[in-house]
Amino acid sequence: MDVAWIGAISALGGALVGAAPATITALVQRNNARDQRAHEVAMKLRDSRDELAKEWHQGLAESHSAYHQWIVRSNRADQDEFVNPDIPDAASTAWFGKLRPYISETGAAADLRYAESVYCDQRVVVTLSLEIGRIEQEWLAEATND
Repeated sequence: MDVAWIGAISALGGALVGAAPATITALVQRNNARDQRAHEVAMKLRDSRDELAKEWHQGLAESHSAYHQWIVRSNRADQDEFVNPDIPDAASTAWFGKLRPYISETGAAADLRYAESVYCDQRVVVTLSLEIGRIEQEWLAEATND
């Protein structure tokens, strides 16, 4: 091998060794930026889910209160919507509209997923509270598995 080739190989080796730290630094920074974006997206999703769950809990409490007030005013719990159209119906509320797609298609709450009317008596309140809790647990499990 002549001196020219030895010089060329040495120069190429020196350039590679000199560029390696900059390349590694760039790769690490790119990975850190990607991880940071993924973390921000996950936090934003968690925050929006927390707000949604709070809205469901608050809406359920308000709907139950309205139903209870209606019972006290009407002094009859056995009337239905055909006898008294003033029964508070949660099915048309915004909070229930946001909850509906998350309600399981099987189990105790399944009949509420497609219900035309939802009256927040004690049975419905307990069922929906448990369903909201199930959804929150699902979200938590999903977040911790990532």
